[in-house]
Amino acid sequence: MLYEIRVPAVGESIKRGILVEWLKGDGELVKKDEPLYVLETDKVTLTLNANYTGWLTKQVKEGEEVLIDQVVALIDTSAEKGPPMVVSTDSEQTSSENLPDLPEENLPEEAPPTSPFVRKIIEESGLDINQIKGSGKDGRVTVDDVKTVMMRKEERKRIFDDSESDKKPPTNDVKNERQTRRKISPIRARISERLLMSLSKTAQLTTFDEADLTELYHLREKVKEKFKARYNFNLTYLPFVVMAVVRALKEVRQLATFLIEDELIENNYFDIGIAVSAEQGLVVPVLRDADKKDIVTLQREIFTLSNKVREKKITLEELQGGVFSITNPGSYGALFGTPILNPPQSGILGVYTIETKPKVIEGRIEIRKLCYLALTYDHRVVDGKEASTFLKIVKDYLEKPSLHLLEV
Repeated sequence: MLYEIRVPAVGESIKRGILVEWLKGDGELVKKDEPLYVLETDKVTLTLNANYTGWLTKQVKEGEEVLIDQVVALIDTSAEKGPPMVVSTDSEQTSSENLPDLPEENLPEEAPPTSPFVRKIIEESGLDINQIKGSGKDGRVTVDDVKTVMMRKEERKRIFDDSESDKKPPTNDVKNERQTRRKISPIRARISERLLMSLSKTAQLTTFDEADLTELYHLREKVKEKFKARYNFNLTYLPFVVMAVVRALKEVRQLATFLIEDELIENNYFDIGIAVSAEQGLVVPVLRDADKKDIVTLQREIFTLSNKVREKKITLEELQGGVFSITNPGSYGALFGTPILNPPQSGILGVYTIETKPKVIEGRIEIRKLCYLALTYDHRVVDGKEASTFLKIVKDYLEKPSLHLLEV
């Protein structure tokens, strides 16, 4: 059976995307549920799997725009036939199913009989008569046999050329000695659009504080090896930050409030967005009901969501919603910055790199682990007093973490 592989519906508002990469080659045997191709839309980049087991024939090249429900490939599940000849994606398609099977291992050792006329055609075509299986009487090679081999040779050449071109990454780059120009990707265009909208439609203000994470640093150093051995993933600072943010949101309700037109919508749940940097741009998957989870569960979900983003397996549902967001430029060494809101949210917390610096404590100079926190908020919803209170709660929590939260 020959089955069509169509672009699935990946979100209510998504109508099209770019097929950015094939993970299997033309004519290759693919298995059901194996990763088949990567689709990039204006909201998410996904790795989509094969629906069937069989031989693959591509209908779309890498870099082409595709519509939802468009056929991008065919899969032949008739495994006993062996790999089929590839169907051309051009308007004039040539199927190899009507061509006779010419397995090379069964070719005759001696030159088959034929007429002088046919021999002349073979010589002019650069073919080897020993590579042609005759269909005439007593195995004679006919003109039709020669034409069939010529067609097959051209088809193989075209397939080879196409497969070689498929290996090259698609690009609309225009290069000269001083510049390279390329078309912006759908997801980058969407990110740009949202950032501009965020800055133009909200009254953004950023308040800063410095947190002393010395105690949290030593706590993590003390338990991280045991934590990794027990749970098989690393313990980072991020789940503690999530815990601190949830506690602050419960106290300062304005940071969990959306302003939509002339209505304030106060959220009574705590779904927290975690910004993850990926090849396709900054993506913000959401931790659901973060207030109901312990440190281990939060770290496991952060680890899982981050991997899904980087492996292009995140779903649109996992990116939707979120009451408040956290971004962690400090993991890349950033010292300071001003995060941009993720509308309709009214707040985002930036956590920056932890530095070893001197600090005066009760008249003594001590070496401590310090980092900057930056809270960007919508001043239409949140006042400076509320923003400062929120930051103080986060800071106090991070400076005095509770050891009993760790199940190690």
